[in-house]
Amino acid sequence: MDFLNFGIIFVMSNYSLIEIVSFKKVTFYSVKEIYADEELIWFSDFIKKIENEEKISIREMLKMIGNKYEAGEQFFRHEGQAQALPSKKVNFIEIKSNLRLYCLRINNNAVILFNGGYKDAQKAQDSKISFHFQQANMISKKILKSINNKSIIVGNDNRLKWDQDLII
Repeated sequence: MDFLNFGIIFVMSNYSLIEIVSFKKVTFYSVKEIYADEELIWFSDFIKKIENEEKISIREMLKMIGNKYEAGEQFFRHEGQAQALPSKKVNFIEIKSNLRLYCLRINNNAVILFNGGYKDAQKAQDSKISFHFQQANMISKKILKSINNKSIIVGNDNRLKWDQDLII
């Protein structure tokens, strides 16, 4: 087998959750990936990669959802186990239709933001953001399993609670 042409490098990473921002109606979280001596917060990485006008639009969209609307299903695209923002139904703010911010909507009050980018093919799996699509689905399964086995708890206030040492 020719290992040089394998094409994928697997890095052993640990994943944990981090709270990003809490609004009146929704708290947004993200994933912190820890590998070697490096840390990467997925949502922060997403924000660094997109155009300035899109950064403003994403922040305004999150603020509107968080303060005014709640995280209803109508705001999200279904992307396998994960979801993505924005939905085609988001019409209160202008965002390029090919931009995808992968996430996991836990309920109307808790959303975990992942990574994403600009989709350049009909299917996300065939796009340059395929890695983020696959990563979002992989971590969504792990998070849902952690909620199911009570490692992550949705509190009475609809906020997520977990042991700070939790590795997903």
